[in-house]
Amino acid sequence: MSVTHTLNLNFVGPGNSRINSSVEKTGGSEINRSQSIAAAGTNVAVPFVCPTAAIVSFYMVSDQALTIKTNSTGASILTLTLEAGVPYIWHDTDARANPFSADITTFYATNAGADAAQLEIRALRS
Repeated sequence: MSVTHTLNLNFVGPGNSRINSSVEKTGGSEINRSQSIAAAGTNVAVPFVCPTAAIVSFYMVSDQALTIKTNSTGASILTLTLEAGVPYIWHDTDARANPFSADITTFYATNAGADAAQLEIRALRS
């Protein structure tokens, strides 16, 4: 059974000018993770096993600022600095290359804030 994710991209500019578009991706399965990251939590493991070549779309967002490391708390294959409410998005027809240089096994989240964070991850696989 196939699974479809739709990424909606919207722009509102001066004078209420609008541009709305969406990217629809279909894959064979999805991986969804929702995890609370405690205030002042350091390198909290978020299991997330996914072969890099299988990623069709990837979406990660947190309600608090977080630093996310991929596969290692030290020499990460990708380190993301998430701002609160600002998603990190990638899909296989993105102009950018796949940001993951190796298969994903675990994300490590660090929350330097005084409030717990809610981390949401959605990935679509081929």
